[in-house]
Amino acid sequence: MRAFLFSLIFSFSLTHSAHAIEGFECQIDQKPGRYVPHVFSVTYDPKSREALVFDSTIDHFFGVPIAARVTAISSTRIRFSWRLRRSGGLETNIKWAYNAVVNPKNGEVRINVKPLHYEETFSGSGLCQSLSAKDARSLERKFHAMLGKDAEEQAAISRAPFPGGKSKLRYTCAVAERKRAPKWWPKSITIQTDARSGVTYEMEMLDGAGNISGKGSYDVNAKYNGGVYHSLLIEFGKELRTRFKNKVIREVSFSAVLYPGNTAPEFRVHVRRSGGDRYYDAAANCRGR
Repeated sequence: MRAFLFSLIFSFSLTHSAHAIEGFECQIDQKPGRYVPHVFSVTYDPKSREALVFDSTIDHFFGVPIAARVTAISSTRIRFSWRLRRSGGLETNIKWAYNAVVNPKNGEVRINVKPLHYEETFSGSGLCQSLSAKDARSLERKFHAMLGKDAEEQAAISRAPFPGGKSKLRYTCAVAERKRAPKWWPKSITIQTDARSGVTYEMEMLDGAGNISGKGSYDVNAKYNGGVYHSLLIEFGKELRTRFKNKVIREVSFSAVLYPGNTAPEFRVHVRRSGGDRYYDAAANCRGR
């Protein structure tokens, strides 16, 4: 995902160096719902209709601007479209589709956010400030400086991707029991994470059905916030299926996140069933090295 993101953005950089760049800084009167950003900034090339966009959600997941498209443009309407995709970790294969329509004459903006795993669409409206050519170019340079700095950090992470500059991590965790814990609840989990071979895990289940083992995946984030901030997202666990009349009514998978300074991952259990998805947080007493 990161490599693809950078290829898109750097192609934007090369294509648009000679073109006039325009931009907006927008503030949204946010309605209830965590998907609509309070503020976002965008730079774009009217000729190629390619853009860069940045807001707090993008900052949280990527730490750098992402590529967007101008999907409609006129004297009274400019529509920007972009998508966020997050695979692995606490939110698995989550996608958001964004559309923001700006009226360049009066600055009015309306943004719609469609989480592709929900039926509902979240909306907000507000005002945008049109940037001068100088300010738009300055914002674009700032975006590319962020991207260049992040690219350097990603190269370092690929060599020693885990917090503390390690290439391997191993955790043995006793998972706290829940009241009325379902049979598929894990009793203990051992995770081995290797930069070369990926993630292997072994879970001892409460129902006494023996151990479940397999392979998982990891995703490392790094962002600059007065220094390098690492978080390690680990996705693991087979989908445990409960069947009724040959129909799958429940699928269970596990994920964990390791934040800098913590000695133990935080676990989340994801249950998918016919009535919808549900998440459970699990406390774990982990020993690692």
